[in-house]
Amino acid sequence: MIASVDDLRQRGILLVAIGGWIATCFLAVMAVTYGKAAVTAACVCAVLSMLPTWAAIMTRSDVLARIITGIVAAMLPVVVRFGMHDSLWQIDLHLYFFIALAALTLLLDIRPILAACSIMVLNHIIGSVGIAGYVAGTGTDMIRLIFHVIAVGLIGAVLCWISRSLATLLRRIEIDRLRSHAQSKELQATTARLEEAINTLHHEQEEAEKVRNALQEERKAAYADIATQFEQSVIAVTASVASTADLLQTSARGDGSGVVNAGLARRLPRPTNPLLRSALANIH
Repeated sequence: MIASVDDLRQRGILLVAIGGWIATCFLAVMAVTYGKAAVTAACVCAVLSMLPTWAAIMTRSDVLARIITGIVAAMLPVVVRFGMHDSLWQIDLHLYFFIALAALTLLLDIRPILAACSIMVLNHIIGSVGIAGYVAGTGTDMIRLIFHVIAVGLIGAVLCWISRSLATLLRRIEIDRLRSHAQSKELQATTARLEEAINTLHHEQEEAEKVRNALQEERKAAYADIATQFEQSVIAVTASVASTADLLQTSARGDGSGVVNAGLARRLPRPTNPLLRSALANIH
């Protein structure tokens, strides 16, 4: 997964470095057929490949590293053509110029592409002047040179536009990703606070429930105590009334009132209710 623009640029530099070492190995193998020119070209490719390799090892993707990578990417096909200058495949090796330019789009910078296009145009001009049949002054060959230069310019313009668009898109994606990550952290913090508030609320509800249950138990105990006292008071009153009725019956049979009152006082039970006890004391 490509995390940022710098990651893609580092991959582009690594790709150019790998391509350089592949070209070096290819020229080393071709040295068996093409001799000293291929050996020289292989050595030059090895030296050129060390530059993007060093940048890849150091994980550098700054402007200088990108421009150097663009120059190396443009020089590699030139060196390969030089090593195989007597081959029938020399014209076909022009295709690798386009591969090198396409690889530079991964650097997300128009400067390496412009540097590579400049080297390619310069290569065409030097080749046209140095090779017989391409000397300035022959109309057809000059038109062919202009045609090649225009083609390189158009390819470079398209690749620059693609590179700029891709860089803008990846930067927007990176900004959105960072913003999404920040919002995710904020959401997690909010969720944690909400969970803490919910737990606190549940704890308070449990404490309130315990207090409410304790109050209910106390109320039940108070009601039970009142009921017990009332029951005892009713029993005492009932017993007193029964004793009074017996004494009244005895008095009706002829006993004296003083005896009745004394017997009544002795036979009346002492009630447990303070109010009843006070009333009976007043009667006596």
